[in-house]
Amino acid sequence: MAVQIDENLTLNEVVRRVPVAVAVFKRRGIDACCGGEHTLVQIAKKQGFDLFALLEEIRKEAEEAERVSKDVDRHF
Repeated sequence: MAVQIDENLTLNEVVRRVPVAVAVFKRRGIDACCGGEHTLVQIAKKQGFDLFALLEEIRKEAEEAERVSKDVDRHF
């Protein structure tokens, strides 16, 4: 599954599409609850993050979660 996210999505939209993105936001100190209406590009600019590194981190987190899920499914 290819994760479909881009810099113009709000944090809330990212979390709806990729729930494990919450872990990335938490590690980076991004408030996805109260700041959920802001876009990834706005957050990156405001907090000084490399936007593309943030997108890649979210994608990797999603891919890992999918891999783990498939591993679990194979055992049941």
